[in-house]
Amino acid sequence: MKNRKYFGLLVLLVLIPFAAVKAQYIPVVFDRIHSPMTTYNQLLLDADGQLRLIGYEGVNAQYLKLTPQGAIVHSKTIADFNAMNVAPAKDGGMLVVGGRDNGTVKARFMKIDAEDNIAIDYKYTNNGYFDKVLALRKGGYVLSGYEWPKGMGKKAIAVVISATGNLVYTIDGSPLETCAGFVEAKDGSLLVAFSAEGADARVVKYGANSRVLFSTVIPEEFDIKGLQLTRGEELVLAGGNGNGGARVVKIRPEGDIVFDKIFADGESSFTHIGISAKDEILLGGSILGGNGQVHFLRNDGTVLSSYQMFGEVTAMDFTTRGDAMVASYNERIGAGRVVRVTPTSHVLYEYPVAAKYDQLVVSVDGESTFVSTSEGRVTKFNEDGSNPFDRPIDKSENPGYVVSDVAENGDIVLAGQGGRITKLGHGLTINDIAVQEPLNGFSMANFTVTLTGFQRQQGIPLPVSVHYKVVGGKATKDDIILSSGLLSFVPVDDGNGGFMITQTIEVPIKADNLLEGNEDFYVRLEDAENGYIVKGEGRGTITDQPAIVRFISSDPGREPATDITYTVGLFKTDGTPVTNVSGSDVIITGIYGQGTASEEDFASDVKPVFVVAQGSSQAVCKVGVVDDDKYEIPESVIIQLNQTSAMSDVTVELEGGVVNCVGYIYDQPAYLAISSLGDKGKNSNTVQGFFRATLLRASDDKPLINCTGSNILIASDVDPSSTGVKGEDFVMVNETELTLPGDCQKTTVNINGVVLNNTAKVGSSSVVIQLTDVVVPENAGQLTIHPTKGKASFNIIDTRR
Repeated sequence: MKNRKYFGLLVLLVLIPFAAVKAQYIPVVFDRIHSPMTTYNQLLLDADGQLRLIGYEGVNAQYLKLTPQGAIVHSKTIADFNAMNVAPAKDGGMLVVGGRDNGTVKARFMKIDAEDNIAIDYKYTNNGYFDKVLALRKGGYVLSGYEWPKGMGKKAIAVVISATGNLVYTIDGSPLETCAGFVEAKDGSLLVAFSAEGADARVVKYGANSRVLFSTVIPEEFDIKGLQLTRGEELVLAGGNGNGGARVVKIRPEGDIVFDKIFADGESSFTHIGISAKDEILLGGSILGGNGQVHFLRNDGTVLSSYQMFGEVTAMDFTTRGDAMVASYNERIGAGRVVRVTPTSHVLYEYPVAAKYDQLVVSVDGESTFVSTSEGRVTKFNEDGSNPFDRPIDKSENPGYVVSDVAENGDIVLAGQGGRITKLGHGLTINDIAVQEPLNGFSMANFTVTLTGFQRQQGIPLPVSVHYKVVGGKATKDDIILSSGLLSFVPVDDGNGGFMITQTIEVPIKADNLLEGNEDFYVRLEDAENGYIVKGEGRGTITDQPAIVRFISSDPGREPATDITYTVGLFKTDGTPVTNVSGSDVIITGIYGQGTASEEDFASDVKPVFVVAQGSSQAVCKVGVVDDDKYEIPESVIIQLNQTSAMSDVTVELEGGVVNCVGYIYDQPAYLAISSLGDKGKNSNTVQGFFRATLLRASDDKPLINCTGSNILIASDVDPSSTGVKGEDFVMVNETELTLPGDCQKTTVNINGVVLNNTAKVGSSSVVIQLTDVVVPENAGQLTIHPTKGKASFNIIDTRR
């Protein structure tokens, strides 16, 4: 093999010493115990810094979600479940695979959504586990694991399910096979690799609708430890050969084998695989005796370089320049190496280490973060090989960590036994805040800038400075005061490394009289000196003051055709009107309350609705008036507002919880008319009805019932045109007590009298009566004497002739 390099104990003589410049300090953000009986064995760090963990407590799983600062967002128990692997869901949730259910082993998959609900709970078999999961680009999931069919040995299982958790198709495995893994090609096809003890390995490619595109047999036993796709969609598989050598196989998209290479360095196996941006292949693994091997291969399988490591390879990754960062560890010696090497075998640096690193993340700026989960140790290397950070989280011999992860922003989380969860953070971050717009004048939005690490020069922490700038988003200079400035952080060390240093940026917020929804603005960190920016933009959200709905006024409705018009408005709590510019209408609804008007007096079947449109601070609602045959005092129609609807980021509240809007219905004008009840005989000397006074609707002369609750008082008198003489020819009985009761029973009242037998007068005579006045109940509708029916007459007929 070309350019083989051997590094053993003698390499200690040529190791580059640790660089002592610009040491970095990464404090513990939090180190807490959540549920002491739980062992956390799976975790995910979301892009926004939230942390999701799955652990086990007896036969139950424990799910926990924490804020970036470690506060509990959600916690739940998942009965009878053991999580074996997790992956991020596309919508921000978590995919979990494992097994166990109700005392029997059962392969099980769960999707926990972004709101921490179990959106999918899929169970496959009564005797197996899922241990791998892949979310497909177009939706759905691939799950794999193993089962023990009755009477058979261990058998691989793999299924494809839909985005809703329904089985799409099953990928058949044979006895003794295990599913080594799967990848999705750009065209959506699925490549699944199977290993089998003592038998050939195989790769199957599935297209749409479970159609097998190819099934390639890899001869002889091949224990596949890892697989990746190149940029050219070729599948590279690495692992161990059945005859004891480390093995790598490459398969074209059409299914034929490009190369099949075995590196026979005694009992050996590849455990790590990487593909560079140039499709170069990086392989790392172990050899007999506790040491390791690293190989660079060209795309065609040609060996670029090969060399042995001091200790088995435990972590490996490419840098952005195409070099390899490799960590190794020799269990027998209890020591290892961290090496950076180019594809041409040039060792840029190599350091001895005492930790077994299992996590490695290389950032875009070349910083490498190594984590030894079991030992709780974190080590960093800069692009130039300097070692800015290296320390255990605590000095316990066994801190009990089981799982760890390194986030893109540099956060490091370890979790494990006894419910312990530890987070390390570094760099400059600025928080996001929400602030309520002031009622009047100004208020302050206070952003916190946190420095979680100092660079050091010759062991002395360096002061850190960073510029900031306030810029508008939806919020403009009318809402905030735009500014810029400089923050300085002076190192303060408590000796334990558990501190965090903060500075405050104050942004003045202006009050206005607008209902506009949430408005955002940003504070940006720029040009940091002696430090780097982890989260450089803080989002400020201005929420409105709550808008209060108040009743303003009402215009009365009048029979027969004038609606009641109600007006409500939006106000601040201090009574200042607020204009709706939120982007959608504000809708206020209610019900009819217990007014004096009955359901027959207005259009009670129409629900009252007020709509405050864009650019307005008020809304009206019209209630139709229904004509009736009653003469009444004004009647009230009450609208009780009980619900508001607006954009989700707008708060509109009813003042006092329920707002009563009172409007009135006024009666239309009415007339009082008089009519004769017929002629009388001269010899009739008993009390009888002479005339009838009738209450009429002015619009159509139809009778009305007096429902005012008070009597209508009516005055009448003998008209001069009358030939009959009052007191000689007739007398009136109730002219001074002429009333129309207000008990909603009558529309008329009789004017009664007696015809006198005037023997001195010969012949017939007429009695003419006119209505002279009417006294209307207080607040009742307009009532006047009818212009043409205010006078009536009858004849007293002399029957003696």
